[in-house]
Amino acid sequence: MNVVPRYSYAVVPFSWEAVNGTRLTFTGDDSTAEFISPFPIPSPGGSASTVFVSVNGLVQTHGFLVPVLTAVNASLPTSWLSEWIHDFYAPFWDDLVRGTIFWGVTGTAPHRHLVITWQNMRHANCPNDSAATVTFQHVFFEGSANFQTNYYDVEFGGACAFADGGGSATVGEQMSSTVATQFSFNARRLQRIFPPNLKC
Repeated sequence: MNVVPRYSYAVVPFSWEAVNGTRLTFTGDDSTAEFISPFPIPSPGGSASTVFVSVNGLVQTHGFLVPVLTAVNASLPTSWLSEWIHDFYAPFWDDLVRGTIFWGVTGTAPHRHLVITWQNMRHANCPNDSAATVTFQHVFFEGSANFQTNYYDVEFGGACAFADGGGSATVGEQMSSTVATQFSFNARRLQRIFPPNLKC
């Protein structure tokens, strides 16, 4: 019998991966873009190199059967996403808009880091407030199933202060439709600026 492994998480000192990245192109507000990682990424679903990135702070490495267009986050594990995807990463799953999303690689083989950055992302409730943004990144490690999420700024402020620190977001990783590791769900557990990072 195959047992799906469960991640554990730890809060680690703040770090930020500065990368010269490739900007991802999205077709709409809640759309998904894909790219090929320079190294395979192991996860509970198996090893893969195709990476799917959602505007709404989701990452998946084993293929969306249909585009994940929903911006409505859920507590993990969630079974209603299982018709599309089995395992996914949620560094900051919320209804996000605009901003810039790019990916890049740091280090040298066999110790490279694949870094996906959501920069100056606005909340859908405050789409015209250029100051109400968050910036975070998700990091995969070559040759390891571990990953890390770095939070540079998780405070929208203004009319979207309710969403500060993950107040309207899901943070965690889902291994199957019934197994997940959740750090937070609609809870302000992330600090204002330069918070500790999460490593799984």
